[in-house]
Amino acid sequence: GNSTGVEFVNNEGAYFAQGQFVSRSLLSDSSVYYAVYPYSAASKCTFSPEGDVIAVEYPSSLVFNQDDPDNLYAGGANLMVACSGDHTFGFKNLCSYVELMIYGSEEDALKSIAVTGKNDEILSGKADVTFDEEGDPQVKFVSGGKSVSVDFGAEGQPFDSGLLIDVSVPPVLSEGFVVTLTTVNGVVKSFRSDESSSLLINQIISMEEIHLDD
Repeated sequence: GNSTGVEFVNNEGAYFAQGQFVSRSLLSDSSVYYAVYPYSAASKCTFSPEGDVIAVEYPSSLVFNQDDPDNLYAGGANLMVACSGDHTFGFKNLCSYVELMIYGSEEDALKSIAVTGKNDEILSGKADVTFDEEGDPQVKFVSGGKSVSVDFGAEGQPFDSGLLIDVSVPPVLSEGFVVTLTTVNGVVKSFRSDESSSLLINQIISMEEIHLDD
């Protein structure tokens, strides 16, 4: 059968290792429960004797919110899932992270970042998540786009003193990736990496420092 999601909210603030999620809705009795974080109405579970499948959606654009450090990215970034036989969940990450340290001119600012895979991988859109025998999640894309971008807005983000940022990406970069940077003044440069990503909790792929003035 199919199941639609019920929204639960954590009231303890950001950056917590443990938290209690509450909801006005009640969960029906079940032998197994699945949870997706952050909440999305598009998330659902299909129960099957061959294995239950959780439908999730990876965002194609991560909006950088400079005015709210506790909520830097739009909903959908940093996807996690959990499976439990009761109401206690240990979430496992569905993302890797491309870590960038970017330097540029004080007369310019960073407008956007785009990450694409070197093996033509789908990096955003609808995906199915299953759990293997060890309880680890496996991701398979159904449809979507082949890039993930970060938008810093029309005024851009200053980077003359260095800008450190982690871009949340699916763990499917099998042969490395390309990072394309665009500045407010119209400079566009691409940088390549052979580092691959796998489905590990909080795996960070660090690139060498990027200097746009070079």
